[in-house]
Formats: sequence, C-alpha cells, structure tokens
Amino acid sequence: MSALLISSLFSIGIQPLSLYVIAALINLLFIRFFYRSMLEQPARGVILITFVASLLLIFTEKLSLA
Repeated sequence: MSALLISSLFSIGIQPLSLYVIAALINLLFIRFFYRSMLEQPARGVILITFVASLLLIFTEKLSLA
C-alpha cells in the first residue's frame, strides 16, 4: 500500500523497484515501532499485509525474481 502512495506522490522518474524498497523500509519502521511498544498484534498484521501485497504484486505485475 505504501508503494502505491509513494509512487503517486513522487512520480518523477524514479525506478519502480526503488519505490518498493522505500515502501519496505517504511514497513520495517512500523514493525519496529509496534514491537518496541509491545503491540504484537498490529506488528503481525503489518507483516501479513506486506506478505500478501508482495505476493499479489509478483503475480499481477509479472515481476521477475531473478
């Protein structure tokens, strides 16, 4: 989700893969914040949503993993 937001805000010719890396870093920051605040359920939710979104992205966009 954050990749879509970032790509819509900063569509200035940045390569698409770098947007996904930025989105992953944002998700890691959220996970770190939730675990440090003893909020395990929201952290697991972020991990699950990130995993499902990445699978959908791989299958719908036909991204190459090689």
